[in-house]
Amino acid sequence: MKIRIDRKMWLRGFKNSSGDIMTAVLFKKDQNAGCCLGHFIHQTTKCGWSKLNNLSTPEDYYTKANKKNPLVYKVMDDFIHRVSNSRFTRGAMKINDNQHISDQKREENLKALFLEYGYTLEFYN
Repeated sequence: MKIRIDRKMWLRGFKNSSGDIMTAVLFKKDQNAGCCLGHFIHQTTKCGWSKLNNLSTPEDYYTKANKKNPLVYKVMDDFIHRVSNSRFTRGAMKINDNQHISDQKREENLKALFLEYGYTLEFYN
């Protein structure tokens, strides 16, 4: 399955005006943008962006609204009966929010990670 991320709608970790490192969220309505996992959930589950607004991780999405969605469950569980962010989601968050790499390297690393789990990641714009 191909996941497409519009760079104009892609949130990454950033430093705020105080110099604190801020992590991206699944979707931020006021910026009309989401992190890589927000795009992933939006496209694989067909949920609206509004359901992802201000949620930090896929675990938040899963526990708040969508416990029965098999695609989310697949991403959430490294082990069948554990509900927490998986190695996949933790890896994606670490890459997406890493302030020590360029966006080009971030894209390369995310593409490699997604491919390990059977997803092709494409960035555009």
